[in-house]
Amino acid sequence: MLRAEHTRRRRFFTALLALATLAACTQTNVDEPEPPDNELTVRWWNWAAIEPNATNPISDANGEDCARNQTGDIWFLASTFGEEMRRSCVIPKSYDTLFAPVFVKSCLPDEPCTVADAVTQATYDGKRLNTLPFSTTDPVTITGGPDNLVNQSADPQTVQLAGWWIWLHNMEPGEHTLKLAGQEGDLKLIVTYTLVVE
Repeated sequence: MLRAEHTRRRRFFTALLALATLAACTQTNVDEPEPPDNELTVRWWNWAAIEPNATNPISDANGEDCARNQTGDIWFLASTFGEEMRRSCVIPKSYDTLFAPVFVKSCLPDEPCTVADAVTQATYDGKRLNTLPFSTTDPVTITGGPDNLVNQSADPQTVQLAGWWIWLHNMEPGEHTLKLAGQEGDLKLIVTYTLVVE
């Protein structure tokens, strides 16, 4: 009798384990663990630099400029120039991936460029996201538009890049909250996005 009861319990817990494993495999994971690469990071910087300050997503006070110059299948979001912002942004569900900086900087080609001392935090619907480091190993060229505060010039600029980034992948339709915060020394950036995927 005891042996039969033990066998039933073992089968029950085996079934529970199988269900838990299945649920874990089918759950959407919004956190992409792979660090960004050089091409994608440069692409984001060019996106940020092409727009003049008046309509630049980094200067955007409420999110009305978040859709500017979005192309391809990756949606870019911006942090701030040092302020705390709250923005709302509608993202078409056709965009499979979202890519955003938590804390980034550009430096002259002959300067050391690092954000190793930066403190970063990112959450998505209350879930902590990994912030992913990336630094260029060689100088890259960023081309900005007129009156932009990223390059401060419409001429191509050769720079080094460093930063902490987040990915979001396979976002579910509906409303979500993304919060990005970074600080290095006296420079503190905080932006909270209400994202509507539709």
